[in-house]
Amino acid sequence: RKRLAAAQIQPQVWLGVAGVSVSLVMLWAGVASAELFVQRMSIVVMLASVAIYFWGFRLLRLLAVPLTLFILAIPIPQIVFNKIAFPLQLFASRCAVSAMQLFDISVLRQGNVIELMPLGAHEPKRLAVVEACSGIRSLMTLVTLAVVYAYFTGPRRGPKGGFQSPHSKSIWFRNFAIWRALILVVAAVPIAILTNALRVSGTGVLAHYYGTRVADGFFHTFSGWVIYIAAALLLFATGWALDRFARFPASAKPVSPTHGVILEAK
Repeated sequence: RKRLAAAQIQPQVWLGVAGVSVSLVMLWAGVASAELFVQRMSIVVMLASVAIYFWGFRLLRLLAVPLTLFILAIPIPQIVFNKIAFPLQLFASRCAVSAMQLFDISVLRQGNVIELMPLGAHEPKRLAVVEACSGIRSLMTLVTLAVVYAYFTGPRRGPKGGFQSPHSKSIWFRNFAIWRALILVVAAVPIAILTNALRVSGTGVLAHYYGTRVADGFFHTFSGWVIYIAAALLLFATGWALDRFARFPASAKPVSPTHGVILEAK
């Protein structure tokens, strides 16, 4: 709030008007084509354009994180969702089959459908890795969590606006907050994918011993929460490791006392 109050105001009237016009065109096109994503994105463009119109780009830069969270709150287009979800379903099912084979469990996979014979069963059972098990929703929420975590736990800005760092002479450490945020957001993707694959694999193994009922109801919901908490902890651990690296870089070596300068009083 203090940074917003102290920001230099340089209104960009024509750019703001142009942005508002673009947002109105997006809204019209989205309504005409029944495309909800374009309609929802138009309000983000509208808000950014209003900020440019009244206050300029300096204040818009300070609003980058809230606007990013606004964008992440918008569901992705269905066509993009389908392009991403099905490969994730196949990956999770392959991981589940590999995990079950490690336990010497006979299993057959057909696409995203896993066929197995639970203990005590008289006929094979099928487990379908549906869209809800693809992990794309947990992926989006984990990326959002990464943005929030990077923003609120990043290095504090110094009195001149730069980030405080004991190694500010290095380009890496001068831009450490930016690199840290990018790494956390990127790391959230494989963390979400791998933890979801672990969840599906565990469900497949338990289904062999306890029946396919473990894939439904309470256990399905409970395992989702447990895996998501584990993914969040891995994300926090990544941030902690980056902070440790910034505090004690490999290139920084302690100076031996024998290399110091000895001053003698005469």
